[in-house]
Amino acid sequence: MSKYSAYIDKYKNEILKDLDTLVSIPSVSNEDKATLGMPFGQEVADAFSVFEEIARRLGFEIETDDGYAISANYLNGEDYIGILGHLDVVGAQNINDWDYEPYKLTIKDNILYGRGVNDDKGPLLINLYAIRILRDMGCSFNRPVKVIAGGAEETTWNCMKHYFSTHKQPIMAYSPDGNFPIVNGEKGILTFEATYPKKDSVFQIVDIHGYEQDYMIPGYIEIVVHCDNLQNVDEQLQHKFKDGNAIFAFHGKSALTRNPQRAENPLFELAKFVIENSIYFDAGFVSLLTDVSNYLKDPYGKDCNIFYEDIDMGKTSIAPYMLTMQENTYAIRMDLRYPKGIKPEYIEDKLKQLFPTLQKLREKRLLYVPKESELINKLSQAYFNITKEVAEPLTKGGASYARVLDHGIAFGATFDGYDTKCHQPNESMPLNDLLKALEIYCESIYLLACE
Repeated sequence: MSKYSAYIDKYKNEILKDLDTLVSIPSVSNEDKATLGMPFGQEVADAFSVFEEIARRLGFEIETDDGYAISANYLNGEDYIGILGHLDVVGAQNINDWDYEPYKLTIKDNILYGRGVNDDKGPLLINLYAIRILRDMGCSFNRPVKVIAGGAEETTWNCMKHYFSTHKQPIMAYSPDGNFPIVNGEKGILTFEATYPKKDSVFQIVDIHGYEQDYMIPGYIEIVVHCDNLQNVDEQLQHKFKDGNAIFAFHGKSALTRNPQRAENPLFELAKFVIENSIYFDAGFVSLLTDVSNYLKDPYGKDCNIFYEDIDMGKTSIAPYMLTMQENTYAIRMDLRYPKGIKPEYIEDKLKQLFPTLQKLREKRLLYVPKESELINKLSQAYFNITKEVAEPLTKGGASYARVLDHGIAFGATFDGYDTKCHQPNESMPLNDLLKALEIYCESIYLLACE
């Protein structure tokens, strides 16, 4: 029991009711549906409206940002403490794999289920309540606090680009969109695509299936193949065809592209099959999969000569994850994460030597805050005060809003040892973890803004 426990118990049911309301909104950011004042579409605007209603009820002043972001402010001033989270979510793909409705808060065996309970509606919500609890306790704030919610974290990040184009950076900040204890390092991100020309062949690729979600290594991949003349095809392959078409499927284990070492990438099994039967397949398709097999198998980039390991931030990683087909080309997309100590220009140059048609699709700068900083010292102290465990900073491959901050890190709300199924079916978070995170955030905001 801590000094916050009674207040947390008081607000518990109210928090769950508010979380249910937020989760019920399928707030997938879609800039193609932008209208005046709603740059990310109606659903994200609806989530902003609910956030505003909750924050006003809890006693915050509200500042909108042309529909790009919204902030709940306690006190005014330029030298403020920032808390950055997001109200947009990844869509609920593979709906048949959900055990519970994705856009409804379900509590089963003390586990919260629903899209956004962990990423990032739940953690963002409890930071509002943490400030309210400190006010209820009569704590005196020496610094203003802003809880800033964006609407395009899962897509373009245009929300934060717009917000900080007109707003001053916080003096210190955290994003509750990572892991406990403290994420003081987020690896740099580079996403590339290489293309290969289509050519004539015995087998014509009709379609490619398996890729369903961005920045996920698929759990399976299949190719649909057509053949007009099977007479000269190996008998074992002939038996796969019906009415001139065949489906070749390859199964593996899905994982986020930032963790390719956790996946069993079915692309490599596909590559093995196509290379073994290369006389039947399009030479461009064979070339693509040969390069994937030769240069992208090692998840840390050793095969493509971009491996690097930093003592603080760990290793590079690379994941081929999206195989597509256009009218005249095939394409392979690869996602790469890198620590400090290696330059993104060096990585791109090395890959271009292997993939001459390489194009860069995305780049996000790395984040690293030294362990000795005031921010990390105070958050480490807060974590220890509540959990009685030493907060050892760590590096992740994921991307939180901390990257847009001059003095910010990712801080919770996921505890080590629990798989929240982030971006996947059955996203969840133990209720006790959410409430423990609230306790930690109360102490953190107290040390940053009140002490």
